[in-house]
Amino acid sequence: LLDRNRHAESNLVRGESSVYRDAVGFSRPRKIDLRRVMAWRESRLAFDKTPLSDVMSEIELFYNVHVEFRNTRSMQNTLTGFFASDSLDAVLSSIALAMDVKIARNGQTVIVY
Repeated sequence: LLDRNRHAESNLVRGESSVYRDAVGFSRPRKIDLRRVMAWRESRLAFDKTPLSDVMSEIELFYNVHVEFRNTRSMQNTLTGFFASDSLDAVLSSIALAMDVKIARNGQTVIVY
């Protein structure tokens, strides 16, 4: 990668990423989990120590549903895993089991207890 303003180069190898910001140019290369980053290409959801609130935000976007938290204490609990996205109900069941929370679905509304 070439930073045109500073003429600095950053060489990336497989499994590395760099971010460009106008004020500072390219960040140092850092290792990434390619399976997690590319999961969307296989219609999979991937999370790595992700707060449940962020997980459910992804669920909202991916499945076009609305999520309500009735148990706000669980929002910061983190989840790591890969989920096939074929069935919203299957994903919600897996998350509920892994996070030890109750999740109910009523049409396009998902409620986390």
